[in-house]
Amino acid sequence: MQGLLAIKAPFLYTFDGRPEALSGGHHQVVQHTVMHTFAGMQDIDKQTSQALLEFSYHLAIGDTNEAYKAVKLVRTPGLWRNLCLSAIRSRRHQVVHFCLDNMEDALCAQAARQFADVAEPDAHLALVALQLGEPEEAKKLFTSAGRPDLLNRLLQARPCTTSSQALGAWDEAVKLAESSDRINLKATHYRFAQHLEAVGDYAAAIKHYQLSDTHRQLTTTN
Repeated sequence: MQGLLAIKAPFLYTFDGRPEALSGGHHQVVQHTVMHTFAGMQDIDKQTSQALLEFSYHLAIGDTNEAYKAVKLVRTPGLWRNLCLSAIRSRRHQVVHFCLDNMEDALCAQAARQFADVAEPDAHLALVALQLGEPEEAKKLFTSAGRPDLLNRLLQARPCTTSSQALGAWDEAVKLAESSDRINLKATHYRFAQHLEAVGDYAAAIKHYQLSDTHRQLTTTN
């Protein structure tokens, strides 16, 4: 038997009464996990914790004015960052804007200014998620916003620690362009070719240069 045992913000306490769990030598029968809204905020003081609980409660019942009043005295930038991430995951657009105003983060403020360039609200959130270092969340948001062009751009720019990861991201970008972003397909092949040339894979680079039709444009120009 498994289930919820108790709630004491920021933790959820669960009970694992399965026979295999009870017989395990070092397995904890009672475990605690951080509540989704409080992710990254386990070590906050009691006053701040209470403010966040009131904030979450008022948001849940749709009273945004009281929610904002509950946290108006919170001055910790890291806390606002985590609140902003939580609001992004729950698609609370208005709350994200409120958090950005309190974060004192120049990069996120810059992302907010880019909102004018895109019409879709979820794409707005994706731009902020990128600035907060959450590319996977941004991928989901660009997809739900119906912006394969921005998702394609993200895949191409995504930092990778290994060559196989980089190739995987580029392959994903090409497949996306083929299926949903054909207007940028040739440009994607061209940038992939440039990447392959830079890492010394000349045979593959030639293939993608050809797929980008760049060679035809050069021939015509000459």
